[in-house]
Amino acid sequence: MPLAEAPHERSRVYLYRGVAEAALCRSSRLREDQNLYNKRSIESFQKSYSLDPNCSQTWYHLALRLASVGEIKKAFRFAHKVEASPGVVNMVDVSHLLALVLSAQNKLEEALNMVTLTLLNYPDNLNLLITKVMLERQVHGGHSALVTCKEVRSNFSIVDMSLYLKT
Repeated sequence: MPLAEAPHERSRVYLYRGVAEAALCRSSRLREDQNLYNKRSIESFQKSYSLDPNCSQTWYHLALRLASVGEIKKAFRFAHKVEASPGVVNMVDVSHLLALVLSAQNKLEEALNMVTLTLLNYPDNLNLLITKVMLERQVHGGHSALVTCKEVRSNFSIVDMSLYLKT
């Protein structure tokens, strides 16, 4: 069997295609193009999943894309698969993914708690810190978010966190 014919290798092709289409979606300015690339990326990730249902990278990207289009139950199912996977090395990304899915479900306090707990182990993760600021603004208001923003700014003096607080 040629290498390109192996299901695992074909799965990887669809995984990378989905990642590329997701990147195109994020860089597109027109809603029409974003919808098209979102649809294509989800289809690619689903094809990758059908060829290799045990790939945690596929689960991760599929959860992220499904959450971005509002298919929260499906996204949460894949996010939990990633979380339960023994081969996952980067748990900070998994925790961040789960927090984003929770926030998409409008479970903002749970998402904030997850981010706060994850930050205990990864205090310098800028993505988590920015997510925490955004969630605090929604849950506790601007003052709480501003306090966190000032803490982050003192740790990352090159980043102007006030840009993320615009309403």
